[in-house]
Amino acid sequence: MELPDVLLQTVEVLQGERDGGIGVDEPGSVREAPGDWYRTRRGTGRGPGDGGASSCKPLLEDLRRVRPRTAKPLIVKLTPNASEPQAVAAAAQAAGADAVSLINTLKGMALHPRTKTPWLGGGSGGVSGPAVRAIALEQVYTVARAVVIPVIGMGGIQTGRHAADFLAAGAAAVAVGTESFRDPAAGARIADDLAVILASERGLSESEGAPAGTRAQG
Repeated sequence: MELPDVLLQTVEVLQGERDGGIGVDEPGSVREAPGDWYRTRRGTGRGPGDGGASSCKPLLEDLRRVRPRTAKPLIVKLTPNASEPQAVAAAAQAAGADAVSLINTLKGMALHPRTKTPWLGGGSGGVSGPAVRAIALEQVYTVARAVVIPVIGMGGIQTGRHAADFLAAGAAAVAVGTESFRDPAAGARIADDLAVILASERGLSESEGAPAGTRAQG
């Protein structure tokens, strides 16, 4: 599968069922709809021995169930809570994934200012946005060097420079999620900013590689 050099969306890749797809979120649950690509996600727990290659069994089981059902692209969204995300990505690749996307949210909590008890109904929830960007960038960098399938980077991308950093880290494409809640036009804005940055960097690179006396002045 080939992905565009730059893919920016105003929603996370995880929301593929809006355009159609197969989702595997719970054991034994497979949802199907017409679409151009399918997605599956699996988290790994936190505990002794969790988060590495030994924790990939549920993910592999899901992929073995989904992969035979379609020849369309299958994107696996990875948890950031794995101690060895590159091992999980490699396992997904070996099981037939066409691409991996990361990171999903980090586990977090907010307390009610008056009761001092967990504010969210489930006690904890997913942390996303600017706070996770450095973590996402490191994991994309690590995973991109462990697999040959495309890596879709996401996590706190707010500007064209952020998107450029993820591409430089090894992502074949990026996705914009949380920033779109603050600015619904974030995807288009970031894409425009990124195009300017990439054009500028290409021009600089070409200038630096030109013979002496032919570099652009300025």
